[in-house]
Amino acid sequence: MRLRVARIPEELDWPRRGTAVVIDVLRATTVITRALQAGAAEVFVCGEIEDALDLASRLEPRPLLAGERNCEPIAGFDLGNSPREYESAMVAGKSLVMTTTNGTRAVLAADGFPRILAASFNNLAAVCRHLEGQTEVSIICAGTDGAPTEEDTLLAGAILAALPSGEGRPVSPGPGTPEREAWDLFFGHLSSGLTLAERFKQTRGGRNLVAAGYDDDLQECARVDSTTTIGVIDPDGPMRFRHITP
Repeated sequence: MRLRVARIPEELDWPRRGTAVVIDVLRATTVITRALQAGAAEVFVCGEIEDALDLASRLEPRPLLAGERNCEPIAGFDLGNSPREYESAMVAGKSLVMTTTNGTRAVLAADGFPRILAASFNNLAAVCRHLEGQTEVSIICAGTDGAPTEEDTLLAGAILAALPSGEGRPVSPGPGTPEREAWDLFFGHLSSGLTLAERFKQTRGGRNLVAAGYDDDLQECARVDSTTTIGVIDPDGPMRFRHITP
């Protein structure tokens, strides 16, 4: 298996083959996973607020508008970007149109890959099982405000550590690479004695959420393997995630 990591979408400079795994731990890919787990029919992704409003105006029945800018809900939208909002009573059977500061833009940057998955710590094991046996996997981290953020790189490292190489052994990246950075960050966390939520508080994205009053979201995003739900975008269709269960 060939594995590559882009710490931010701008680092994606290789051919678009195999499966892309998009990561925005805090919070877009966690929210996409949670929405589909709660029964949402699909989650469309848009880069800009205007794009989301335009798409929503053309869909019938009217979808729910979801997302954030700078951690805060968008005025006039039905939902923000807190995973706690995505309960079955609100989203089951509904189409969602989402735009966020970083995560949905990372998804759009992955356009062109044959398959795109949304990964979070909530569905870590399920994503890794789904990737087993594939020959090429590209992990694309959203980052925060155009810079890498450790919560995303940490999840990339967890995925790298869980996936076998072609010889059945865990992949061990070479030095000086984004893959090695992710690998070292993950194993460093395992030896730190910190809980995942505590580690999030030290990251760029986590500090932003704490400052905005969303401390509880860190706990939700740190719920490892709480679901087997995976959101997938298939080729030749719109940029929308639908549910698969491996």
